Amino acid sequence: MSAIPHEVAHLAGEDFFSAPVRTGASISPDGTRIAHLAPWRERLNVWVESGDSDEEARCVTTDDNRSVHTYHWTDDPRWLLYEQDGDGDENWHLYRVDLENPDAEAVDLTPFPGAKIIGFEPQVRRPGKTIGSLNRRKLTVFGLFELDTATGDRTMLAENPGQVVGWLCTPDGELYTHTRTVDGDIELARWEAGTGALCPVTTFDGADYPLGVQPFQLTPDGTGAWIGSNRDSDLTRLARLDLVTGEETPVDSHPFFDLDTRSTVSPSLPSPLIRDRRTGELLGVRYLGERQVIHPLDPRFGAVLENLEKLSDGDLSTLSSDVSGQRWVVAFTHDRDPGVTYYYDHSTGESRLLFRPMPRLEPETLAPMTPVTVLARDGLALPSYLTLPTGAEPAGLPLVHGGPWYRDGWGSTPWCGYWPRSAPYWPKPAPSHLAHERVHPLAFRALITPADTPFTAAQARHPPRRRGRVDKVAFEPRERSMAWSTREIAEIAGTTLRAVRHYHEVGLLEEPERRANGYKQYGVAHLIRVLRIKRLTDLGFSLSQIAAMGDLDDQPEEALRALDTELGATIERLRQARIELGLILRQAATTDLPSEFAQAAAEAQLSDVDRSFIVVMTRILGPQGLRAYSELLRSRPTYPLASKFAALPANADEQTRQDLAERTAPYVRALHAEHPGLRNAHADAPSGAHFAAQTIGKAIEDLYNSAQLDVLRRMQPLLHAAPDPPHPPARRASIDTA
Repeated sequence: MSAIPHEVAHLAGEDFFSAPVRTGASISPDGTRIAHLAPWRERLNVWVESGDSDEEARCVTTDDNRSVHTYHWTDDPRWLLYEQDGDGDENWHLYRVDLENPDAEAVDLTPFPGAKIIGFEPQVRRPGKTIGSLNRRKLTVFGLFELDTATGDRTMLAENPGQVVGWLCTPDGELYTHTRTVDGDIELARWEAGTGALCPVTTFDGADYPLGVQPFQLTPDGTGAWIGSNRDSDLTRLARLDLVTGEETPVDSHPFFDLDTRSTVSPSLPSPLIRDRRTGELLGVRYLGERQVIHPLDPRFGAVLENLEKLSDGDLSTLSSDVSGQRWVVAFTHDRDPGVTYYYDHSTGESRLLFRPMPRLEPETLAPMTPVTVLARDGLALPSYLTLPTGAEPAGLPLVHGGPWYRDGWGSTPWCGYWPRSAPYWPKPAPSHLAHERVHPLAFRALITPADTPFTAAQARHPPRRRGRVDKVAFEPRERSMAWSTREIAEIAGTTLRAVRHYHEVGLLEEPERRANGYKQYGVAHLIRVLRIKRLTDLGFSLSQIAAMGDLDDQPEEALRALDTELGATIERLRQARIELGLILRQAATTDLPSEFAQAAAEAQLSDVDRSFIVVMTRILGPQGLRAYSELLRSRPTYPLASKFAALPANADEQTRQDLAERTAPYVRALHAEHPGLRNAHADAPSGAHFAAQTIGKAIEDLYNSAQLDVLRRMQPLLHAAPDPPHPPARRASIDTA
């Protein structure tokens, strides 16, 4: 098959695989400086620049042996920390840089040969302090220590007896441990400082958490932890774990997506938890479907997030703010504009582009990555990403899938960007081993199969181990089970996954048995129960009413008759609503006025203020008052001074106000003479005349400026004067002073 003509320029592989010109930006706690990674002597190093001026950035780490990939601001903007190993041995040490002394050398805060620091975390409630785990005494055992950033002093908090695989330290100094049981489960226990004894708090099933519980972050008050939990759920959601009782309380969840915990495998990816830099409180949560979804949990962050997401059509990646939460530096994951980074000031609403890491890769020349969901034969969905060659016929391409504990996400990657760009220059078909290389180094497994090869989601998560090149993996068809998954029973019953789970929560549906892998397995009895519940809810019964019926095998005749009566009343209400809706459509009326006012209001061509005033009236007046105002609208009298009153500025002088009041009073007096019901419009107000008058007064104060209100006050004594009124006006343009 011939290639599709293309006019895009050919890009060299170096354009995709070379180091970025800038990347990894973050803002200092005081918001005055921005740090980023950029090459120095062909190695990535940390650079710092002013956030408010155009002064040139300064390289502050100067490591010409190994690139720096991870750095941290401290609560004191004088100090900046970064991590570095020795010649690729992955023994990470923590270094400190003095930003106020450019000539000072970096200080190794963990100067122990062969040792490494893990779990490094600043202490929000202990300024100047950080904690971490260090294998100083034995390479396979990590103890917990506290580090003073300014002095470099280290304090050992707990020596690891050997079985501890993780530590937690509360602001009050209480310690908790993660250990593995002989059965492979994960046990959380409180560490007794005096004796080193472990007091169990809770245990997590190791089969459900093969890589540990992620995330596992202490709450700022130290009484609990935010964890990724899939307890009694097929999805990983956010819960709060009480460190005393071990009880889990739901915090947030997505109906279809898991928490985005990819940072467990790839630390360069952001945590699923977005936290306040100053307080440590939770601001938002990331979920991963085909694309990322962020749930804001703090209304202030919600307002910030709304504006940040306008900066790019990519997915929000790394983000940092100053301690005030006003100034932000954010980067985006994007399929054609990778790592594009912006500065945003929430106090002013201003933003600016800081940089594009790969400026030679123009977004419009790169192949887009399209999210697609492939439904496996066992009914589970496989989020997938399709990138087709630019300028070539997309034929003879392999199918690639990564696994087992990590899946690809949407966004640009060098191997995914270079391959489709270069495909037109390759012989056809494209060599499948290049597709394999796209996944294997990062995903540990690869499946490359023709598109018509059947396979299950379980097999995709756990493909066979192979060495060397993998051209094709084919699977034998799996023997079908008589049990259904939660998703399958929901689809058969014509309902949703969330509905089935809710039936369990409210006690309408018994929990089924679970397979060895922990997934629920439903039978025919469960399906019949779900179908009956759905049938009754479709008829209009609430779940509480269904629960009160008891056994659904009995015909709930009394409840059905009551529902029939209720439905009859609902049908009549809907019939009246259709009549009113037809009137609105025929008269092109607004929906905020009752039908008896709609036509008159449309013909009177009311101003916004007039219409707002009438809307308030319709909510507080009784039938008598409404009839008086409706008749006034239908008579459509004219008020020649309406435009002058509407345009009266708040700073109008005394003479102008008095003149307008004197000229308006005769017309208002004439309206009252023509429509006497206006004088007693409050008489039959449902909430009483006093409440009606008080509400109308508040509405008038809200709708008019100070000068207009003064004109209305000046008119009151004039309306009680006795001169003969002029002839009632024949047409009306405004009712503002009526």
